[in-house]
Amino acid sequence: MEFVRTEIKDYIATITLDNPPANAFNTQMYHEVGQAFNRLNDRIDEVRVAILTGKGKIFCGGNDINELNGASVSEMNNASASFNECLAHVYNSPVPVIGAINGAAVGTGFCLAAVCDILVAAEEAKFGVPEIKVGILGGLAFLPLMVPQKVGKYMSLTGALLSAKEMAHYGAVRSVVPREQLMEEAMKYASRLKQIPPLSLRAWKKAYNLVEH
Repeated sequence: MEFVRTEIKDYIATITLDNPPANAFNTQMYHEVGQAFNRLNDRIDEVRVAILTGKGKIFCGGNDINELNGASVSEMNNASASFNECLAHVYNSPVPVIGAINGAAVGTGFCLAAVCDILVAAEEAKFGVPEIKVGILGGLAFLPLMVPQKVGKYMSLTGALLSAKEMAHYGAVRSVVPREQLMEEAMKYASRLKQIPPLSLRAWKKAYNLVEH
């Protein structure tokens, strides 16, 4: 894959977004992230928990605007379908997903964080759905997974970004640490989860997703 790296070690799959400088999503990247999580089904005996993170100082800065500029209605519809399919693969991962948010998670990045099961974040991380500033209402469906209703309305109306500590205050982020300690923190949670019987983990994932629906 060109934009996504997967490493499996000691029952933990680490999936890393790698499209510098902002890990912005294009159509290919949507497909690659979806494939990376879908392929965990083929290696289910080797994986009990997954960590999703980004390379560099930004988790995900949203969509690649260059790909969207001048896009036809049909192309925009295809991009929307790719977005939905990618997030569905993460949400329906056969194992719990820990989001290790290494920096800004905006737009698509916010939505990706929202479909993870547990979030840990670097102190510098910020979260938001600023699309209204460019005339798009993206990410609205994912706000209830992260913040209370009135906070979500404020974020989506103003495009304001909230800090990792603010997101922890609202319960979306489990812990906030210096960036250099982020993967160690994520591994703590992953190591705890991988001790749970694998069939129980997979059953929990399916059951919780059914309850949310």
